[in-house]
Amino acid sequence: MIVFMHTEASWDHADPSSILNATLCWTIPIAARATFLFIGGYLLFAGRQTFGPHDYLHSLRRRVTSLLIPYFIWIIIGYACALAMDGPEAVSHLSGIVEIFWAKGSNMAEHSLLGYDCVPLGYPGGYAVMWFVRNLMIMTLLSPVIWWLAKLLRLWIFPLILAGILLHAGLPGLENRTVCYFSLGAAFAIFGIDPTAFVRRRPVVIITAWAILCAAGSAAIYRYDMNHILTGPKVMLLRDLIVLSGVFALFAIASLSLRPRGSVEDRVSTPFNRLMLTLAPAGFFIYVVHPLAIVEAFSRITDPLVPEKWQTFTAFIYFTVARLSLIPLLYFALARVAPRTLAVITGGRTPRRPAPIPTPTNAI
Repeated sequence: MIVFMHTEASWDHADPSSILNATLCWTIPIAARATFLFIGGYLLFAGRQTFGPHDYLHSLRRRVTSLLIPYFIWIIIGYACALAMDGPEAVSHLSGIVEIFWAKGSNMAEHSLLGYDCVPLGYPGGYAVMWFVRNLMIMTLLSPVIWWLAKLLRLWIFPLILAGILLHAGLPGLENRTVCYFSLGAAFAIFGIDPTAFVRRRPVVIITAWAILCAAGSAAIYRYDMNHILTGPKVMLLRDLIVLSGVFALFAIASLSLRPRGSVEDRVSTPFNRLMLTLAPAGFFIYVVHPLAIVEAFSRITDPLVPEKWQTFTAFIYFTVARLSLIPLLYFALARVAPRTLAVITGGRTPRRPAPIPTPTNAI
């Protein structure tokens, strides 16, 4: 889904790719990042009965290898690729190197329905896609606050988070999705709620509601320009509803792929799930590699071979296919020839035999 979002399509209705823009770029995949944040918060607290200083320090140490080291490595790789492809003018000046952590005000303001604007941190200098990893690290630092609030508010934390999502209420420096969806996943884990079991009661209803909202969002995007879609308060509410329903729709799709009975191993042992479990460790690698400038070099070769009207549409197709096939192949090739290097640059996300996932005891 992230690959679809980051593959260029046109807003111009005269361009055939505009229909892809309205569906595959701005509606169907926009729940992906929120889902990743939900999973990040969930996995941080899954199976924990306490979260004292020892637990907190243990989480921080694990994030050094899984997030912080890959963060620096891929920003350096991003700089190197931009320099190789487009020369020094494409690379941020070294005096702005602090922007890899703190790019103040360089991002579009988020407009809350409460009537205020919140400017998130900008994209990290050198390699913008690493904003997601940076925000995960920030939320890990704030994890004791999330645990304390969950224990203080108990189940009331869920309507509070829901209100934050629907009102698009953010915190200075952090976007709405980062705070709300990481905290929502954390709350599910803290209170022992298995998200796939939670949606299994009405999976078709949830997926249908998401599909209807996606259709409405696609119609709005096809009609209006990008600025209106991102900042108009009514459409912002529609986008937040698409994201919220999309997170649970993705879990509903996952729940439908599970066998209804048996052990954990038996329930996931369908051909589709075996494929997903095989590809799952490559997810981070696909995410960090797909926007590299060198990947875009293919368009310089293929564009002259395609009629101008269809260039963007064709580029969308082959970029998507190439990224979703060649990058996983590269990942598994590295796993064979340089497994230790792969482990370092992906934060330990290497192919391995799947182990049972810790499941909270009070799953509903």
